[in-house]
Amino acid sequence: MVFTPHGTAASEKISLTNTAGTADDAISIVATAGGVTVQAGNDSLVLDADGTDAVNIDSAGGIDIDAAGDVDINADSLTVVTDAATFTSSDSNEPLFVIKNTNSDVNAARLRFTKDKGANGADGDDIGTIEFYADN
Repeated sequence: MVFTPHGTAASEKISLTNTAGTADDAISIVATAGGVTVQAGNDSLVLDADGTDAVNIDSAGGIDIDAAGDVDINADSLTVVTDAATFTSSDSNEPLFVIKNTNSDVNAARLRFTKDKGANGADGDDIGTIEFYADN
């Protein structure tokens, strides 16, 4: 099925609207074979959940997730490549960073610092640092 809008560039919009359905899948796009591709041109792709712009992916590759509740990522591994990651909370006693092992064996959860400079290490190389700071 192909939807073709009229030829006025500024007015070319295609809208699929469900005005009565309230189910989570009130509008569903399914590919039983192959994938689904959404292209947003030179702008951004927005997934709007009840007017919140819950997920916004801009044309520069930035991803903004606005969540009032928990965000769960369930994966065998997660790799984040960045120079810095900041966890911020204005609540008392937070943010809290938890490393949790739920296996019933004798092995504990682990925190690993790895320095891989592509060559053999030398005496005096620092491999990890935990720093504690406070405003006084």
